[in-house]
Amino acid sequence: MITCQKWDENKKLLSNREKVMTLLEIPKLMETCLRNGNIDEALDLQSFIHRLGVLHGDLKSVQSLTESSARVRDMILTHPTDKLKSGIQLPECLSVVGYLRRLAVYSERDLRLCFLLCREQWIISLVEEMNQSEQFDYLKRLTDIHRLHLFDVIMQYKAIFSAEGPESDKSLLTEWALHRVTFYLDSLRSTLSHIRDGASLLSLLESSMYCGMSLGRVGLDFRTLLIGIFEPAILQLFKSKLDDALAAFSSHLETHRWSAPTARSPRVDSNGVVDNSVPPPDLAQHLPIALFLNGYLSGLNELRHCPPLRGQQRVVQWVHGALEQLAGKLVRYASRPLEPTQREAFLSACRDVVGILCPYLSTSLSAIYPGVRLEFSSIVESVVKIDGYAG
Repeated sequence: MITCQKWDENKKLLSNREKVMTLLEIPKLMETCLRNGNIDEALDLQSFIHRLGVLHGDLKSVQSLTESSARVRDMILTHPTDKLKSGIQLPECLSVVGYLRRLAVYSERDLRLCFLLCREQWIISLVEEMNQSEQFDYLKRLTDIHRLHLFDVIMQYKAIFSAEGPESDKSLLTEWALHRVTFYLDSLRSTLSHIRDGASLLSLLESSMYCGMSLGRVGLDFRTLLIGIFEPAILQLFKSKLDDALAAFSSHLETHRWSAPTARSPRVDSNGVVDNSVPPPDLAQHLPIALFLNGYLSGLNELRHCPPLRGQQRVVQWVHGALEQLAGKLVRYASRPLEPTQREAFLSACRDVVGILCPYLSTSLSAIYPGVRLEFSSIVESVVKIDGYAG
């Protein structure tokens, strides 16, 4: 039995049927606005439903409407966060953060954190798109990404969010920026060892220095940290070339058949002055020694692009150690039985090691590290003791 009160309520509902249907269509209308990119209109509808819930939250129809709009609100929330994960500029960032504030689902700290996390995802996506198998191109592009986009994100953050507030809020940007710089430096440290060219290392060093200088405008100048990253890579490149030179000498020493040297070729320029800029041609007559010299000069050629001053002593020690090994191999080889002509050719090569190779190694090294002189006394003492050396 329908009471009079129920009858009146149904009658009133029927008379306002169109208005009620309009209210119930609001969630779908919000979805339509969102699909068409009209986020402001969708947020206006969301605000209207929120006020309606405050005033008439006891009504089941309003409760149902609020629940439906909440699902659409979650869709609206996804849209601006997806925008922040793309390469948008400051005006659009301001608009997106404005939408997030109107949704009122984040506290101020959470809103800052959401902004940084979304921008982090964007930078990560740029890094993941690169081909890491090409180490040089990867590091160049990685440097450009941090120089351009890290700077932009920091400036966007400072323009959008107030400098006032709790220290924990203000430290979010610092922590994130340090995270990105640490990632960049770690990537340099792990990848530089695969770069086998001094000119490429110099190019990367210049790009990284420029990146550090640019980020210095926002307090992220990391140039002093680059020394400890590039120095080992440059020195290791020279060391590997020197090791290869010694290995080539050892390999060919075992199989080389010595032959009598031809007439000596004077190394003089047009003025009659000895030209130390070119390798001594006499050493080319002794293949194992020539291979060692070529490998050594190849290492110097890589080192000359950016020789670390702090690495000078290590370079001298490595060269001296390589020569000691070379001399030791010659001494051990001298104990083998050789034909008289071959032995004389071998002894001639030993004399050229002492009289030509050692001085030239010192001279060529001083072209990179002026004033450096190699000490050969122990090496000379080992070689001159070979039976027949003075003959």
